[in-house]
Amino acid sequence: MSSYTYHVVLGICLAVYLLAAWLVSDKKLKITNPTFKPFQRDYLLVYSLVIMSDWLQGPYLYELYSFYQYDENRIAALYVAGFVSSAVFGTFTGSFADRFGRKRLALVFCVMYSMSCFTKRYASYILLMIGRVLGGISTSLLFSVFESWYIHEHVHTFDYPSEWMADTFSKATLLNGIVAVTAGVVSHVVAETFKFGPVSPHRP
Repeated sequence: MSSYTYHVVLGICLAVYLLAAWLVSDKKLKITNPTFKPFQRDYLLVYSLVIMSDWLQGPYLYELYSFYQYDENRIAALYVAGFVSSAVFGTFTGSFADRFGRKRLALVFCVMYSMSCFTKRYASYILLMIGRVLGGISTSLLFSVFESWYIHEHVHTFDYPSEWMADTFSKATLLNGIVAVTAGVVSHVVAETFKFGPVSPHRP
């Protein structure tokens, strides 16, 4: 696929995505509390940043392992380790959030994901395996802690109407798609156009 065709297809997909999001949006929702919009913007900004950290790595993860000259079996083992650690730790995420607090676990995510990225700068298989385990745990935190923190603040701290949550999560879903596409383009530009290589998207 040529670069021109790629950008045309990307533009069409993005336009269709935005149109679909506009069609399904709840235009009748009336926000009566002026403090809600700033609260929502703060959450969406943080959510966009943390989800960006995950999407930046995706396009070049397999290529990174290939760059370190590992065969498909060893690469598959790295992927399995990440998925298993995410599945195992995910069963305890809710309990940990209740015990230690959602804000603390959100900060733990930031630290663990940075450590996961750091390990990918080295070709050591053991370090890469540790990084995948840390990445799997971080992923389970990413897709649970931030949303549970928002729900807790929305309902218990600020006592906003529950129907307003749908507006926030629909915007978060839209942002997730936009950030995913943007992260893929940024990774490609950094790794290929600027010739920084497959390690560059994983640098903390």
